Amino acid sequence: MKDFVTPTILAYLVFWIWPICIFLFFRFFSIQRAICLSIVGAYLLLPAYLQFDFPVLPKLDKHLMPGVVTLLCVILAMKWREYAEVQAQRHRVEEPEPRPYAELNSWLPKSWIGTIVILLFIFYPIGTMLSNQDIQVFADTVLPGHTPRDIPSNIIKSLLIIIPFLLARRFLGDPKAHTLLLWVIVFGALAYILPTLYEVRLSPQLHKDLYGYYSQGFQQTKRGDGFRPVVFLQHGLYLALFLTVSLFAVVGFLKSELSRNKKILLAGAALVLMMTLILAKSLGALLIFLMFVPILFFGTVRLQLIFASCMALALLSYPFIRGSHVMPVEEIIDFAYLQAPERAQSLEFRFDNEEILLDRALERPVFGWGGWGRSRVYNHKGVDISTADGAWIITLGTNGYVGYFSKFIWLALPLFALALVARRYNVTQPTATLAMILGANLIYLIPNAGISVMTYVIAGALMGRAELGKLGEPTVETQERRLELIRTNGAAARTIYDQPNATVAKYVRAGNFVNEGVKTRDSRIVRRRPGSRIQRRQKRVFNKP
Repeated sequence: MKDFVTPTILAYLVFWIWPICIFLFFRFFSIQRAICLSIVGAYLLLPAYLQFDFPVLPKLDKHLMPGVVTLLCVILAMKWREYAEVQAQRHRVEEPEPRPYAELNSWLPKSWIGTIVILLFIFYPIGTMLSNQDIQVFADTVLPGHTPRDIPSNIIKSLLIIIPFLLARRFLGDPKAHTLLLWVIVFGALAYILPTLYEVRLSPQLHKDLYGYYSQGFQQTKRGDGFRPVVFLQHGLYLALFLTVSLFAVVGFLKSELSRNKKILLAGAALVLMMTLILAKSLGALLIFLMFVPILFFGTVRLQLIFASCMALALLSYPFIRGSHVMPVEEIIDFAYLQAPERAQSLEFRFDNEEILLDRALERPVFGWGGWGRSRVYNHKGVDISTADGAWIITLGTNGYVGYFSKFIWLALPLFALALVARRYNVTQPTATLAMILGANLIYLIPNAGISVMTYVIAGALMGRAELGKLGEPTVETQERRLELIRTNGAAARTIYDQPNATVAKYVRAGNFVNEGVKTRDSRIVRRRPGSRIQRRQKRVFNKP
């Protein structure tokens, strides 16, 4: 948290009551709904920049704390669900309810590429810390170097950052879970409309009035004759991006098979959100919406996935484009001066700062300069003369190309995977809408630092969809088979049936496991009751309730 702020008691109270709210979400809702409410709600309601520094651990804030608590609640909910299924089968009191969402059974990706990318993201800070132990001196400004003691904290921070991605990958991969996540985003944006309009009219004061401090400098909120709203987020740019994301969700729902009355309500919500986005005074978010919405509304699912993948590829290749001077920067600035001179000055200022920061970053291109402001540019008096706006230049200067690709490629990987298998896996519109949202968020990282915990959740949900494979209507039959196995063979059948191993799944679906022991991945042998396959099938047919 910034040194000069003094949070109110309400700020601490809201922050530490939220774990209790997360527990209640898991108590009364499904795992999927609880995950969406826990992470999205924390992002929208908790105070920005309020941090708690524990020994060894990184500073916990509204982005890290909800993921940790949600993970603990998920583990407890899974244990309780398994216990309830076993007890229901043992006592024959009631039939286990079918799970409404398809889920994965592992925490890490199935593909070796996904696993390597995630492990690289977790452990790349080792190279950054070890290669930046020297002290940097600029006149009277002395920047300390890193020590090996910084390695555990940075690795733990990477682990905490990736928790929402892993949770969403395992539990939010089902298209129905994608629809649920989109609805949560839409309702969150609708709840934000009145606070946003309040700050547009009276300046960003809600965070100051309730939590005791401004989440960003007050001077930065002034835009022309009005103000750029912030509400409870870190910056007005984050709020504009969230409104854009919610508009994408509404447009995606307008393409889905909903009733006429619901579409009329959604059209009205889109109009209100669009007006709010315009009043938020963020040209970048508005341009992204205007660029993406024709593809989202008129394009096919596969076209949307390809377009989102192109946006991710643009982010990954942008450092090379800027470094090779292929990008026509002067022409872009001249065109901007013809359209809007005030905005053109801001654009030129950004390009100039990117140029000097990129030169500084390329002095240590592999692992970057690390923290403590070592990647910034100082004059002969030791004064910082650089301004870093885009997430790409911040990451490249701090962590080098290794950190850059390890941080962004695992966010882009789900888009590439889904674009390749869109037809084969029967990808639906809610998934494509999330892909467009992620693509917009990634391209937004070039001019601004708009990455948040919601970015990780959406990327994880898309990765889970890619790993679930082809899904269709026969999932009901699959659930019935699973329930029948639990009724006749107990929890062991659930263990076998939920294994992602293709050979085991083939045995289960064919019914060839009756007299045999089937070896699972953890080397357990599950013995089945004696009896022929035909007899077992007859029992299933004639003993159905």
